[in-house]
Amino acid sequence: MNKCIIGNFTRDLSQSITITTRSFTLILLTLLLPLSTVRSSENDIEIDTIPPNSLVIKPLQYSVDFEELREKSDEDGSVNYDLFASQIKQLANSIKANSQLLTFWSSDLFFKANSAAAEGDSLIASLIYKQLVELNPNDLFLKKKYAIELIKINNIKDAKEQLELIVKETKYKDSEPALLLAGILTNTKDNLRAQNIYQRILQQNPGNQDACILLSRSIISNGLLERSESDNNNVNIRNRDRYQQAETVLIRCENKYTKEQKGIIRYQRGKLALEHKKWNKAKNLFLSSLELNPEHHFSILGLGGLYEFLGQVDDSISLYQKYLKKYPTQQTILNKIVQLLITQNRYDELIPYLTTLSRMDPEDLNLQIKLGVLYTDTERYSEAKKIFNSLLNVVPNSDKLLYYLGLIYLETKEPKKAIEYLSKVSSEGALFQDAQIQIAQAMLSMIIDEKISKQNNNHPLLQDFFTFVDKPKTTGRDVASIPSNSKKFLNNLQIIKAKLYAHWNDIETAIQIVNSLGIKNGEPLEQAYYLAELYEKNKNYHESYRIIREILNNDDKNAHAWNFLGYSMLERGENLAEAYNYIKKAIILKPNDAHIRDSLGWYYYKVGKYKLALNELIFSSQKIKNDEVICKHLAMVYHALRRYDLAKKYYLMLLELTEKDEEKEAISKILEKINKEQGNHSSHFANSNLAK
Repeated sequence: MNKCIIGNFTRDLSQSITITTRSFTLILLTLLLPLSTVRSSENDIEIDTIPPNSLVIKPLQYSVDFEELREKSDEDGSVNYDLFASQIKQLANSIKANSQLLTFWSSDLFFKANSAAAEGDSLIASLIYKQLVELNPNDLFLKKKYAIELIKINNIKDAKEQLELIVKETKYKDSEPALLLAGILTNTKDNLRAQNIYQRILQQNPGNQDACILLSRSIISNGLLERSESDNNNVNIRNRDRYQQAETVLIRCENKYTKEQKGIIRYQRGKLALEHKKWNKAKNLFLSSLELNPEHHFSILGLGGLYEFLGQVDDSISLYQKYLKKYPTQQTILNKIVQLLITQNRYDELIPYLTTLSRMDPEDLNLQIKLGVLYTDTERYSEAKKIFNSLLNVVPNSDKLLYYLGLIYLETKEPKKAIEYLSKVSSEGALFQDAQIQIAQAMLSMIIDEKISKQNNNHPLLQDFFTFVDKPKTTGRDVASIPSNSKKFLNNLQIIKAKLYAHWNDIETAIQIVNSLGIKNGEPLEQAYYLAELYEKNKNYHESYRIIREILNNDDKNAHAWNFLGYSMLERGENLAEAYNYIKKAIILKPNDAHIRDSLGWYYYKVGKYKLALNELIFSSQKIKNDEVICKHLAMVYHALRRYDLAKKYYLMLLELTEKDEEKEAISKILEKINKEQGNHSSHFANSNLAK
């Protein structure tokens, strides 16, 4: 006997079957063959006797055997659809002659088809619906379901045939199949028939929004096509241009709608106006749509998009913010404002919206990672740590999370903790080399924090550092075996070693290390910059200037190279006019770069234009927070302007930022000087008032 697996036509047996195979077969046999003696074993069901006058049908023979389907499946594990189609057709043929059996099987097959459609297997669903339609040729509902699944599997020809039968039978009273048919006709370039169908739907139901909107879109794409006078009775606009034709269709529909529906049509009219560059009309229609339906987010998007196009990005953001105060969980608007705020670098404003999105979809780990990165960028490190650590509980071996946490602990000056996380980044992952570089940075930070001198060369941390940067290892492999960026990786480690010698004020050794990396003609760029900086510190201005000129020979639009030249001349007090010209070139190339604007502010300070200097330095400090150089410049400008409290504020910040003892001592002396000046200034001011 064959195995009987009846009542299951989906891939997942457990989700679709409602009664067991054996009990289902027993029930079916009992209905069909009341006089039979049924004997059941573990796997098979056998019939001993069949009365001569009973219905001769063998359910076992015509059942769809999924075990057999699996045995004959393709190599990738997918179901053999040809076999399935053959068996389901054989089953349908065996039962169509019996009304009792037909009703029973039709109900069962319908549930199986519905289940397959819900699971996204439209091919299985369409094969079952095909047999159901043949078993029930007058059932329009089944034909519609069949047509929808045919569309999903791109069987347009058969879908069109089914829909035309339904539309003919219902005479456009059922709008859904008519709209589907019109859509197929539009896609097959039969625009005349498609427009005819939309108008026939509107004749039956003037309030049908979909038909109205789709007719207007068809007119915009193709114009109102020639047709007979009878076909044009509903919309007599043949001689107008496409925009006017489509607009007239929408207006006529709008007059028949409720207030909320009118709002949707106004949005569609605004969208048409926007496409035809009628900016003011589009704006007014979007605003009118929102008056009728304040929650309609598509009108908000249309209006916001118009503001963006006109360069009014702040107005667009304000519009979205106002909307989200009333409807804070509208996901499309949330995504849009997040996108805009990122492009505008308005990260502080971004966090609440990203937090809302994260709460709405807590399963979206990428969204939470973005929020963690944002907290990091805005220096809200405790929140960032909390997010990344919670995510590590879900994906404990994520290189990305381990790497981000390592960077955060570096920023919060916890190098040991940083190394703990960075060391866990997989040696096979894309972030491994970057993680190794950050570990070297963390070790350098620990050496500086513990004030380990060059002479203390036996210190374990110092020995570990030199071993790490000179002979980097992966898990049992020499780093040279890593393809692609291994040379750049090794060079970056050597740069970190050079920074340690520079910290020890051994500039000559630092220069030797960087020179050994083979910098030629200003390349690699980052290493060339650092070498120029080292020569600058060593007062070898000729070599520094030569390297920067090589960079500019390769790229005369390199803003940072021009800025380097200008700032270097300012620091030496040489030819301030020429220095200004270099910085001006850099400003033209990168007007919003905080470091370049700091250089311009420093120039203004040097020439005694303190208010102009202050404007530039405030701009830079807002772009880059806690920068040691910018902080020092601000302190000096406020001091020059005799704004003593602010000068002291920035000198105290500088005291926290600097790491060298001699610099801390120098700042402390300046603070004492400011206190004296402030006291003298206050006494002088009081005496002047007393004299008056």
